[in-house]
Amino acid sequence: MSKTRKSGNCYGGSPSTRDKLASGFVEALEKDWAEHGSEVIQQIRLDNPVKYGELIARLVPMDANLPSANDFPSCQSMEDIGRKLLKSVGRDEATERAKRPKRSSPRPIVEQLPRIDIADLCRWNVFPNQCDWHKAHLLELPFRYPFVKSLVISLQTIEVNHYSDYTQCIPLRWCRTGFGGNYRPRPLFICNCGRSVRRLYFKGGNLNCRRCANATYASRVCSKRLRPVLQAKRIQAFLSLKSYMRKSNRQRLKTRLVTAPRQDFTSKRLNHYAIQHPQHNYGTRGAMHWR
Repeated sequence: MSKTRKSGNCYGGSPSTRDKLASGFVEALEKDWAEHGSEVIQQIRLDNPVKYGELIARLVPMDANLPSANDFPSCQSMEDIGRKLLKSVGRDEATERAKRPKRSSPRPIVEQLPRIDIADLCRWNVFPNQCDWHKAHLLELPFRYPFVKSLVISLQTIEVNHYSDYTQCIPLRWCRTGFGGNYRPRPLFICNCGRSVRRLYFKGGNLNCRRCANATYASRVCSKRLRPVLQAKRIQAFLSLKSYMRKSNRQRLKTRLVTAPRQDFTSKRLNHYAIQHPQHNYGTRGAMHWR
């Protein structure tokens, strides 16, 4: 078996050659520093002030101004500890709040924006026949779409005439469906970003998709506590607005109201009537005439 080497410093024996060399170097360095140390520091200060400053910065302890451990027992929470740490480095909570950047304007809510739905245009039969690709129909609905002057609808594009004398051309894409294939295609809007969407929202004098309009849904704005309240409000409005439905469907929706929380919807931002209106048919048939 090979014997392991034992260092003289660790086991009380004679010092090794490395230890002797290190101790001799330290002694020589100490004598030289005692004789020429002040001159070297002065020469560094004159030749390289930056290096001189870095040397002083390294000698200063990093946690010189931090509070000691004896200052924290009086703190009741993590917020109190954070305030003490801010004060120790020369900052205050009020100054930090003042330096915080201002919030941008809140994102618009989808339910409040005026929109054009492709399903409404299909239900009104405003598109020409599938063989008449060169025909166009003029649609004027000032009560339904008060934000636009008129619509010129063809099978290829929809020209939107705005009140600012600006004509926006929206291309269409016809996709195949399972209800007849090529004989019953479904149209979709093509936004400026290239997405095929069913709804276009009016914002800033132009019609865009939801992402281009930077809009969000009301359910995303609600908190975890208010989201079931919003759903219950919409179901109540749906039962009052749509009286013609099967008894089983009405009973199914009423059971959802029983389990819903009974609270008042106190959100000021979401108190608009359009937000509390139902957004779909909840599995029933028929058109949503309240939209």
